Amino acid sequence: MNELLALGMRPYVLWRQQYQSMRYMDELFDHQIRAELGLRTPRPTHARAAVELTRRRALLAELNAIDGTRWGASQKGRTVQSALEEVERAEWELKQAEGR
Repeated sequence: MNELLALGMRPYVLWRQQYQSMRYMDELFDHQIRAELGLRTPRPTHARAAVELTRRRALLAELNAIDGTRWGASQKGRTVQSALEEVERAEWELKQAEGR
């Protein structure tokens, strides 16, 4: 948090119920954080948006796998691995769609 403050950025504290909601996170980022940082809203292609959504689901799987009582990964490691494989697949499909 101190590093963010030193850069003049506002830190946000998010609870599990908040980051579980894609809608909440979209609204927070699009209406609050983008405005604070002076960022415009991107208009990705359908393929790029699919990759970004898959990456977000993988991040959520990783966050859900954190065991805060033992500060390690819980038994949800298979879920994380599956999500990461979906990211790889979506990135490959994006490259195919973009002709790379």
